[in-house]
Amino acid sequence: SIGVKAGFWVLLTLSLPVTLTMVLSMLPLFGEDWQNWMFTAHRYSALAFAAAAILELYMLVRMQAQKDLNG
Repeated sequence: SIGVKAGFWVLLTLSLPVTLTMVLSMLPLFGEDWQNWMFTAHRYSALAFAAAAILELYMLVRMQAQKDLNG
């Protein structure tokens, strides 16, 4: 389904800011203000990733249920 494929690419795209903000916030390259900003960015990008993952899981389960009902 096109929704499942789009969901995969959304999850892949959202994983980049989640990963980068996590890794970069641990490095001492930035000051305290930037680390706080990255923590906030990580929080909201992780929230968006979790919401997209739940939606993707819902679409996959619904698609499998319809396949089972149709035989």
